Amino acid sequence: MKIKYFLGSLFAAAFAFTGCEDPDSLVNSESIAGKQLIVKAYYAADDSKEIPGEVDMENGIVRFKVPYYISDVAPVQADLTKMKLRATLPLYSVFEPSLVGVHDLQEGYHSTLIYKDGKRVAFRFEAERVKSNATGLNKLQLTKVSATVKIVAPANGENGKIQILKTTDALKNSDLDDAIIEIASWATIEAAEGIYNPETKRINLSTLPEFTIVAQNGIDKAVYQTEFTTPEMVGPGEIGYISSMFGFQVYKDDLHGFTLDANRSMAVVDDYLILSNANDFNNMPVLDRYTGKLLPDVKVNCEGIPANFCIEAITMDEGGHLVAMPFAAVKDAWGKYSEDIIVYVWKNGIDKAPEPIMQYKLTNGLNGVTLNALGATISVRGDMTKGDAVLGTVAPFDLRYVMLHFQDGVYKDVQVEWRCSGDVVAGVYRMAQATPVSTVASPKYDYIGNNAWFGSRGSFFYVPNEGTSMSFDQSLPTEHFWSDATAIVVGHDYVEFNGLKLVAAAQLLWAGDSPARFVVSNVTDMNSQAFKNKIVFSSVGGRGDQSSVIPGTGWKVTGYTAGAPFDPSREVLGLNNLYLDVQFAKSKDGKTLHVYMLSPNNGIIAYEMTLYKL
Repeated sequence: MKIKYFLGSLFAAAFAFTGCEDPDSLVNSESIAGKQLIVKAYYAADDSKEIPGEVDMENGIVRFKVPYYISDVAPVQADLTKMKLRATLPLYSVFEPSLVGVHDLQEGYHSTLIYKDGKRVAFRFEAERVKSNATGLNKLQLTKVSATVKIVAPANGENGKIQILKTTDALKNSDLDDAIIEIASWATIEAAEGIYNPETKRINLSTLPEFTIVAQNGIDKAVYQTEFTTPEMVGPGEIGYISSMFGFQVYKDDLHGFTLDANRSMAVVDDYLILSNANDFNNMPVLDRYTGKLLPDVKVNCEGIPANFCIEAITMDEGGHLVAMPFAAVKDAWGKYSEDIIVYVWKNGIDKAPEPIMQYKLTNGLNGVTLNALGATISVRGDMTKGDAVLGTVAPFDLRYVMLHFQDGVYKDVQVEWRCSGDVVAGVYRMAQATPVSTVASPKYDYIGNNAWFGSRGSFFYVPNEGTSMSFDQSLPTEHFWSDATAIVVGHDYVEFNGLKLVAAAQLLWAGDSPARFVVSNVTDMNSQAFKNKIVFSSVGGRGDQSSVIPGTGWKVTGYTAGAPFDPSREVLGLNNLYLDVQFAKSKDGKTLHVYMLSPNNGIIAYEMTLYKL
């Protein structure tokens, strides 16, 4: 007996999988033990798609709701006059007449279900076209920028949301004016004029609009509101999401505002990235700080600066003011120069004339120290217009690091010194920098320095408030830093961000086409191993704790600058002239930190560090 039932089950399964159209063949199969009537309809032209039937036993109706259009892209309707039926029947019951064959369900098909005990139920099988009630928003993708967009469907009577995660300070409303949107098939969008184009299926979100998705049936609707939203934040002492902002190489047929050998330093003021121009300070290039795009109509007002001055060194203070120091020299061998030590501050924006807040004869010396030249590089800690501020610079041929102290916009005092320990090469080249760490002497100003000594590894070090310098260990993993004997730190910067003390160091290979790259490290502990062991990220090697997740890899613009063309069909403006500059710049809300590296004649790379947890 068990064998008989087993064979019966196999027989029924064979019928099911061979697609036999006779539903009554399943009547005597003990594999169907249920009492429920289940009926499905199929298109005669394509029986791969099934439409479940709604069985109304009380009224003897089996109703099929067929999609109004059977295509998602073309207005094609099913032929309801040519439909097939398949049923799962209560045990030992049968339909008369049979459901086999092609039926006109538009007019309706009639058949009677006869049970084993003789009970009879008459059924009418009918189909109707039903417009969809779907209001789904399936996809929304910005075309101008890469940004995370989160779609929150309407729920509990509340509108849906289009949440654009503000993970970058560069993201603006204007970046949202073109987005690809995909909604439920045959649904439509209702929005204010100029928001949605039904022909291109593009939507403009720049005004953070509200729009409505209307289902094909015209009844069901879903309202969405567009908004910027801030992701979850990391805790104090942490760095969140890091990304590449932009990078470009300077070609002779695409200068980006560069001048051969002239652009040696940079400053970030408001939404601008400004480059110095040692040949003509009246033509300092101004770029968009977020995109690197040259802004030829934006000029730095240099009214009042003598025409014979050479401005190699610019930077910004912590109040967001542009600061410049003309190159000062005591002899005529330097070309354009100033005989005075002068510091200019653009107190009221770059479109207004700067004010000289210090003017001092170089020949008089500083603190009794005679200096031959000053002002090839500068760095500022504090606000040059109020409170305490320190401007660090270097006397490149006098073996002196100079800290100029200002208080409420007035020059107060100076620290001229050589406190470098024996492991620091006793030589300072013109590209050396001194980056102040604090604004108060206790008893002296502390700073980070390098000597950028030509032809050797050079030194990169911290000079504390007391005592001699401490050299940073530069033996970083080679994916972050070159180990070549000629690879040296040329530019650097320091910033305090989310409870961390960060240093950025730009490294020049100083060989052949002089490629350059940079690394950011956490030096909060300020010991000799911090720069090496606490890498936050580097332009080539990425995050120190996630070497496989890196913002820009390999020999390309987003990881390096170089004198060799990334586009072999073009010619680079020139080789690096042995200068590099790197700058940190915070956003106004303090949630993002930008870092830029300038390589003269070669280009700029820029990254964004955030407090966002993604």
